Amino acid sequence: MMTLVVVAIVIASTMVVNYLKKDEVKRVDILVKAIKFQQDMTPSLEVQELLLAIYSSNTTIPMIILDKNDQIIEYKHLPKEIGNDSQNIIAEAKKMEKNILQ
Repeated sequence: MMTLVVVAIVIASTMVVNYLKKDEVKRVDILVKAIKFQQDMTPSLEVQELLLAIYSSNTTIPMIILDKNDQIIEYKHLPKEIGNDSQNIIAEAKKMEKNILQ
């Protein structure tokens, strides 16, 4: 009986983790699309407000935005070991970009 309960808990936990993982992937995708959209064109005031709402809703996703010359525009939710050092932030951005392109 106890084994059945443990198995049920493991299955339920796995389902919850998978659901949260899919949800987080969707949130990252929306955030990336919003950033790309803003970079590609000058949006209207209404769209700018929507983009700001998307950025503001990000309370967990690590994010680094660099310009075309690899200068830091914005960053947030990075691991503490990266700190505020610009070289570490740029290196982390390159690592993130490499992971996305794979």
